Amino acid sequence: EAEGREDFEYIITIEPLVFLDPLLSAVGGVDGIVNGTVEVVEGSDLTLSCDGNSNNTASLEPIYQWFDDSGNDLTVIANEPPHNLVLNDISRDTSGEYVCRNTLDDNPKVRMTSVTVNVLYSPKVLSITPENTTLIEGSTLTFNCSYDANPAPNVTWGQNMSSIDTSDSNFNIVTEETYSLLEVTFANINYSGVYGCSIDNGIPPSDVSNGVNIIVQVAPDPVFDLTAPSNDITSDSIKLAW
Repeated sequence: EAEGREDFEYIITIEPLVFLDPLLSAVGGVDGIVNGTVEVVEGSDLTLSCDGNSNNTASLEPIYQWFDDSGNDLTVIANEPPHNLVLNDISRDTSGEYVCRNTLDDNPKVRMTSVTVNVLYSPKVLSITPENTTLIEGSTLTFNCSYDANPAPNVTWGQNMSSIDTSDSNFNIVTEETYSLLEVTFANINYSGVYGCSIDNGIPPSDVSNGVNIIVQVAPDPVFDLTAPSNDITSDSIKLAW
């Protein structure tokens, strides 16, 4: 080495870029985002927020944008996190998946995180069948109460404004997500009356169906000791007694 010359060694450490899926949060939902889903009551407002999740040591410009589950862009591109998607006066048609997409400038990687919006709404009775009818004692009839609700409602069947006694073997109830069936064996005249369903899922208001009037016809008691006194018999009539 030449006299008086000094050699220097420079060590440069480049930290690898950590670029992860964006972080999502929600304001206005029932319980925030739980297992990738946020529940919100119809008519409410909801704000979905998308934030970065990288060390970005290279100072690359972040790009954020929100999309729906059909790939339609819902917001303009933003460079400053968090990037919000505001949904006002939500209707049940708003239910679905929403995706926040994040890229970093010229970095070819794309990171996405999705959230499912589940819109809750009050129950509505759509129909009850059959219509008013008359039956013979001992007949069986099935009522069908159909409804729309989210979440699925609790269903109560009633007869003459009182809840049906489900321990009565002449009643059989089957309830599904969108309808409830009540099968009734009209054992006697006590089962005559007005039948209906009421539904409630905790989101007011609840709803009640129209009433269906059922008349049970009962056969007359058998006749015993039938007589026809001779003085009650004429050429064109007879008077019976028992």
